[in-house]
Amino acid sequence: MVSPEWRPALDVAEVQVLEAYRCRKIGRRLLLEMCGSVPGDEPVVLAVDPDSEGARHLYRRVGFVDLPPFALTSMYLLSMKPQMLMGLRRARDAGAAVSDE
Repeated sequence: MVSPEWRPALDVAEVQVLEAYRCRKIGRRLLLEMCGSVPGDEPVVLAVDPDSEGARHLYRRVGFVDLPPFALTSMYLLSMKPQMLMGLRRARDAGAAVSDE
């Protein structure tokens, strides 16, 4: 069960950067721009492939944290690979701890 404080969260549906353009901080800028367009204290969530260390690293650098696993029941998602849920408690916090490494 998803904690009640995350239920009204805005969902980032998909962020993709072509392989030839990765490692240029494009994904980070996209996430910061999206989160910056969300009103103040709204939470933001996204689902990510647990095996995608690059994506998880990017989301963590922007400020997202791993959320507890939850039971997903949707006939449309049954054939999909399991996803991990990550969240940012307040959209305005995106990038607060980002460095230029």
